[in-house]
Amino acid sequence: MKVLRVKSKRDRERVERRVLGKKKVLAVVSDVRDLNSDFIKKANVVIIDESSGGENPQPTVQT
Repeated sequence: MKVLRVKSKRDRERVERRVLGKKKVLAVVSDVRDLNSDFIKKANVVIIDESSGGENPQPTVQT
């Protein structure tokens, strides 16, 4: 599992396009603490999105 930390929405979208183009499983989380959940462990690439200004989005997995 590769974990990437992004600071802006533009960076996150660029990484998403690159990863999903390679048919990998991508997860986006807002906090490092979300990395322990079971469905996150199935992802090939995890993005820690620090661009959300105080919002707390739910962790998502894209295939």
